[in-house]
Amino acid sequence: VRQLVELHGGALNVESTVGAGTTVTVRLPARPLVDAAPNEASPPAQAAVLADPAQAAVLADLDALTRPPDGAPAHTVTNGAAPEDEATVVLIVDDNADLRAYIRSHLDDRYHVEEAEDGAAGLMRAVDLVPDLVLSDVMMPRMDGFALLAALKDDPTTSHVPVVLLTAKADAESRLAGLQSGADDYLEKPFDAEELRARVANLIESRRHLRAFWSKSLLTPEAVAVPSIETAFLEAVKAAIEQGMGDAGFGVDDLAAAVGMSSRQLQRKLRGLLGETPGALVQRFRLERAAMLLQQQAGSVKEIAFAVGYRSTSQFRKAFQQAYGMAPSAYAATR
Repeated sequence: VRQLVELHGGALNVESTVGAGTTVTVRLPARPLVDAAPNEASPPAQAAVLADPAQAAVLADLDALTRPPDGAPAHTVTNGAAPEDEATVVLIVDDNADLRAYIRSHLDDRYHVEEAEDGAAGLMRAVDLVPDLVLSDVMMPRMDGFALLAALKDDPTTSHVPVVLLTAKADAESRLAGLQSGADDYLEKPFDAEELRARVANLIESRRHLRAFWSKSLLTPEAVAVPSIETAFLEAVKAAIEQGMGDAGFGVDDLAAAVGMSSRQLQRKLRGLLGETPGALVQRFRLERAAMLLQQQAGSVKEIAFAVGYRSTSQFRKAFQQAYGMAPSAYAATR
């Protein structure tokens, strides 16, 4: 309230007596009324604000903040354009529907945006969707932003998802508390829309760069420092694939069941963490194991193909050629 009052050139005063009560006084400057065209008279308060271009700009911002785009459905693009990256999911968690609509209007052209009305609903949506980023208010009913943040970071399904906290608490102590709780970023209300877009884009892009390191950690875990919860998840994935390596029927559903997720959750988790689908990851493991066996001359091409879960030798040869740029027999001969 103080920040908004000061934006209007006003002042805020608070007097409080324990056991007696509190008086909050807001003082706003009186400004001359502007002339209105016939049949276009403005309310006195609005006219006073419009008399000052700076205050008019503030009013426009506040109007955008408190009113959803005209005729915009709850889960559709608001500017008529398709999102630049529909595969990237951003989840907005806030108990203020107007603020959710305001944030959505600035992200819908770039990402697929989903919403939740409070922390408890946000946790359920996040576990189901496994979004690429969560924007969460701090003060919410049922579950606040800090509790939501802790739950997301403790759940293997969502532990990799970056979380941005939105709060009106601008003091350093509150900001530090948010960052120490594991938040990836902290944005103060009222925030600039372009700053919001930039921070969201930067966090999503930084996660994309990390995928290469996480992907490498599947083969050499000691080479990359990965958060312990991600290490445990990747080890579980690796162990499940290793166990099902020789089973030609081992697929995405089997891998998901082995790590305790639905196929959809596993798909989103691995895409966010490694940039790979579960099916592509299983095939990569099989081909890497095949390359190792060929290098060791551990059997014929047919025997190795069956050992890593291929029913057809021709399919194995084709997949190996695409991955390594040469036929399995040629690869074995060069080692």
